[in-house]
Amino acid sequence: MFVFVAGIYLSSCSPPSQFPTDAKRALKDYWQSLPSDPTPTYQILEAWQGDVPAETSTTLAPNMEVWCVETKITAATDASIIGETVTWIVIRNDDKADWNVAMLATMSSIWPYEACGKGP
Repeated sequence: MFVFVAGIYLSSCSPPSQFPTDAKRALKDYWQSLPSDPTPTYQILEAWQGDVPAETSTTLAPNMEVWCVETKITAATDASIIGETVTWIVIRNDDKADWNVAMLATMSSIWPYEACGKGP
C-alpha cells in the first residue's frame, strides 16, 4: 500500500516540461522582427505547455504543440510600458514544423486563450 501511494505522490511531483530551445529561439527572433525603434526588450517570466482543446486538435493538426509564455517588458522607448506583462503563444503543428509566434492579445479565436488558461 505504501509503495502505491508513494508512486502516485512521486508521479504527481514530476518536473514540468521545459520550454523547447527552438521555440524560445523562434520567440526571440519574432521579437527582433517587430517594427519598433528600438524594439522593446522582454524578459521571460514563465513558460508553460498549453492545453489544446480537443475540438481544435483536428485531423489536420493532431500533434499540435502549444506553449504559452508570460513576459515582462524591461526596456522600451515608451517608458510607460516598462514593467507591463505580455503573454505570447508559440505554436507548431507537429515536431517537424516551424514554430509560429503571436502575442496572445492579438488572437481572434477563443481556443488560444483557453489553451493558455486565460480569458480574452
